[in-house]
Amino acid sequence: MIQTLTKMNDRYNIKWERIIIYVLRVRFDSETNVYYTLSKPCIECVKALRKVNICKVCWSAEGGTFEMCRPRDLTSQHVSRKYRVGVDD
Repeated sequence: MIQTLTKMNDRYNIKWERIIIYVLRVRFDSETNVYYTLSKPCIECVKALRKVNICKVCWSAEGGTFEMCRPRDLTSQHVSRKYRVGVDD
């Protein structure tokens, strides 16, 4: 994610301080009803969002609710599967 955001910044000169990132995890139950589950950014994603100075991050929470805050106020203990196995970005 860090490399992708950096490339976008170099190529398009994006004003990150105006950007709100939305992170959603959509699930379907057995009857094909749509619902949202927890999609809070992992530790590494939080670092990347802080690095490029994103304005705010919004993510889906349990029960179909949404939460939003500035990356500097965001805390996460989650380590994504990619980083648990030690694969570099």
